[in-house]
Amino acid sequence: MKDRIYTIPVTDAFREDCECPFCVLEKKLEEENLDYFLGGALMEPDCRQEMNEHGFCKNHLDSLFESKKNVLGLSLILSSYMKEYSQKLSKVSKVSKTAFDNTKSKSFFSRGKDVSPTAEMKRFLLENWADCVICNKLDKTMKRYISVFFHMWRTEKDFRDIFEGKKGFCNVHFLMLVQESENCLKEKEVAQFLPVLYDMQVKNLERLQSEVEWFAQKFDYNNQDAPWGDSKDAVPRCIEKLK
Repeated sequence: MKDRIYTIPVTDAFREDCECPFCVLEKKLEEENLDYFLGGALMEPDCRQEMNEHGFCKNHLDSLFESKKNVLGLSLILSSYMKEYSQKLSKVSKVSKTAFDNTKSKSFFSRGKDVSPTAEMKRFLLENWADCVICNKLDKTMKRYISVFFHMWRTEKDFRDIFEGKKGFCNVHFLMLVQESENCLKEKEVAQFLPVLYDMQVKNLERLQSEVEWFAQKFDYNNQDAPWGDSKDAVPRCIEKLK
């Protein structure tokens, strides 16, 4: 199996003993993006504008703050974002108030959906709450890694052997593999890939369920001297698998 620059991250992740190699990839990407947005991105006008436009989800805002790597930089990001966000909200508020005034002036039977006093505000808030500059970058890069995965699966027997020895995937990345298989593989290849993937997922969910069950049973005093086996960290691994 020949490593290339674009295959190395995927190969490294699949060589780890884990519940989902793509989660390993995603975690590394996430850490790199958190460092980037608190570092080099602050000095790049295009990146500052991108942050102002998309903002951050709650999880990534918490991560940016909890890292304590650059609280000053984070304050500059928040100040710039809040200024632009408040200006956008002010404009939408004016539109919504106008719609409300128009609705009040019409009879009940002449009101239509297009004059709903809440429609524009709800649209604006939902679009912003669903947006995050880091999530967007992670999603884009992970889709590219999925494509690299399928390319390696198709062309490298050694990598296919590594894949077949894995412990399955989390629900999120399992779904991505199922969805993208038809886009990245030929019909005959899909028929080869999906049965192996499905069997792998079922087998490892059963394994993990058994480990979690034994974790619970270890709290029975009758089992206190019995070995833990692989169950000691079964709960966090189960959470990772089901996320």
